[in-house]
Amino acid sequence: MKRLQFFICIAILIAKIQAQDLKIVNTKDLIHIADKYGIDSALRLSGGFSIYLIDTLTATTLLNHVSDYRRYSRMEVFFNDMAQNFETRFLKEKTAQFLTQEIEKLELKRKDNYGNIIILDDKLIASVLKQKPDSSEKLLIKGYQFCQRTSDSLKAIYPSGFSRFFKSVISGTHPIVEDYIDWQLNCFRTMWALGKMKSSFFDSLKLNYHFSQLRKWEQERVLNKELQFYSNDASNLNKSLTQIINLKGSYESLSNLDFENEPELINIIGGFENRKNCWKVLLVNDKKGFLDLGCIYGPLAGHGSKYSLELLENDVLKITKIGEWIS
Repeated sequence: MKRLQFFICIAILIAKIQAQDLKIVNTKDLIHIADKYGIDSALRLSGGFSIYLIDTLTATTLLNHVSDYRRYSRMEVFFNDMAQNFETRFLKEKTAQFLTQEIEKLELKRKDNYGNIIILDDKLIASVLKQKPDSSEKLLIKGYQFCQRTSDSLKAIYPSGFSRFFKSVISGTHPIVEDYIDWQLNCFRTMWALGKMKSSFFDSLKLNYHFSQLRKWEQERVLNKELQFYSNDASNLNKSLTQIINLKGSYESLSNLDFENEPELINIIGGFENRKNCWKVLLVNDKKGFLDLGCIYGPLAGHGSKYSLELLENDVLKITKIGEWIS
């Protein structure tokens, strides 16, 4: 019933549906969705865009609804994207809160949904390094010391070479070995972060040892610097993907754009007319917004594009393609 109410609410909040089925959602509407149906529902409606780029107040209000750090969730992506590209006192406090929660999970030896040791998320570490909360060094040292003690205790009961070989033949890597390597990975990540902070606790010899204990693919990921960061630096955008369009009409807000009669806009949404399989959603805050276009024809058949829009003048529009996908 609650899920049905959510979709009814979305239908009410869509400000405008034109002949081409373009759905327009105002960022302010996301706060109402979050208040009534939860932050995940609001973020789903937002299309995964970096809301803080067009509406800082709404983004901060939505972040206040995120109470815990859940990996691979919309909330985790929303937080890390904002924390790695924007700085406020509230963000710094939120980062400290999430780091505290994650260190506590390590100390409680909690497992993830698949029964594995929880690994400190490198995306959260990137956010910590950006926000630099006052408590971060102390928390990371505390986390490292616990992970090292736990790893040492497993090393004391490490199975013999024969036992490890026999286990690998029967059913794969010995569980003690798996846990040991996972705790070594946590040791490596916390020590690496302390090194980036230039902490006096940092020890390069220990960092190298922890690295030597990792699985080969984990070592390759470190060497290739495949840490997960988010970047919204405008200087990284290809200028050839940006267009400045002179509009036929005059508009006070993006929500008033006439996608039926503006030639350049018609060209952009032209490949997404199929009402059954395609969507066209415009997330707006006055003169700034994001456009999400896509079509799905089957499990592995689809395509889409995402754009950043800004109304520079009432009759001048800046459009930048910020993403494209195909499957």
